[in-house]
Amino acid sequence: VFATIIILSSSTVESFSASMANLEYVSPPASDAAGQIAKPATYPRTLYPEIEATEEGYLDVGDGHQLAYDVSGNPNGIPAIFLHGGPGAGVSPRERRFFDP
Repeated sequence: VFATIIILSSSTVESFSASMANLEYVSPPASDAAGQIAKPATYPRTLYPEIEATEEGYLDVGDGHQLAYDVSGNPNGIPAIFLHGGPGAGVSPRERRFFDP
């Protein structure tokens, strides 16, 4: 499905086609069968204890870019991958405290 959009300016008239979203396959809103609207989930108000990383490094992802990573917590526990920020945003050891070691 395409629509024609006309932009008027003081000196020119430009016309171009822009695709519009096809909503044919979008699901209807989900029900609240789990009752989470009436009784939302609660989360801990304190962070878990501080822990040290057991491994740290950089992963080369191409085009001169690298992702910093660290490994911490129970080596026999359920793995969690925490992606955060953009170029230069970084993370701190505080983020390790969001997860139950």
